[in-house]
Formats: sequence, C-alpha cells, structure tokens
Amino acid sequence: MNPNPLNYASLEASKRLAEAGIVMETEAKYVVWSNDKIELCYTSEYYQAEKIKGVRVIPAPSMAEVWRALPDDNKQIVTLIEQFLSDTVDSWLHTDLFIETVKVMRDVNRLIDLKIWTVQRKEK
Repeated sequence: MNPNPLNYASLEASKRLAEAGIVMETEAKYVVWSNDKIELCYTSEYYQAEKIKGVRVIPAPSMAEVWRALPDDNKQIVTLIEQFLSDTVDSWLHTDLFIETVKVMRDVNRLIDLKIWTVQRKEK
C-alpha cells in the first residue's frame, strides 16, 4: 500500500535533504526504479527494493519526522524561522513576517529547507 503523498515531503525536497547529507529515519521513502518509475513506499515495501541493483531509495520524511529533527524549544524554532526567512526570502521585509512564518511551519517542504539551512549554518 502506498502512503498518501500529501503527508510526505516532495521528491525534490527529499532529494535536497539527501544531497545536503542529512540522514533521517523515515517510515516512507521514494523508490526510483531502473525504468525511472517513482513510487512512494512504506518501510516494508522499500526494504525489498533497496536490495535490487539499479534501484535508488530516497527517504521521504513526513511533517512529524521533520519537526522531530528541529530543536525542541518552540521559541528557538520561531527565531530560526525568522532568520531563515531573512536569509532566503528577498521580499520578506515587504510581507507579513507572521504569515511567512506560518507558511514555513505548515509546509513539510519548507521545513526541510529550514532543516538544511540550520545544518549548513552550523557548519560555517
């Protein structure tokens, strides 16, 4: 049974996470078959696919899994989001910061970008 793709990061965001070297334990992964067919699969399904030569498996975190990878302190998260927006959104001064913050908090793909940004920021 395939998971609902609306509950998980997009393939593109999942690839960005993997390319940034961030490893997350996830219940679902994208399986890219040798014929370029792409499926979002649960653990038991992708476990078998990982053993097949030529198949690529990319972790697909859910919103909850990404939230668990962020700091526990809510105030720290909001501060990080504000800093992330100031670094990544050109027109953030012309928009409502609260609305932009809520958008990040509600979109798993934007949360992944926040996670990547926080890791890369620590490495500098």
